[in-house]
Amino acid sequence: MFPELHRRLIRLERDDYQGGDRPLVVRVSREPTPTADPDWCDLHGIHIAGNGDRLGERLLRVRTSALRDRLESEGL
Repeated sequence: MFPELHRRLIRLERDDYQGGDRPLVVRVSREPTPTADPDWCDLHGIHIAGNGDRLGERLLRVRTSALRDRLESEGL
């Protein structure tokens, strides 16, 4: 479902993922996978702090449109 995101560093705005209370930077560790709701997908990524430290693996439910928009804005 967005294989070009694998291993990329992306910033998610708080409205881009469920339960978001602030922007989040993650390095995508697996290709995002579809959910039963086509508006959302599951994304595994390593949470990256503002200073570059790795804060651990996260599983996030992310808006499909946010990922698509990100790819289009980067010309991918």
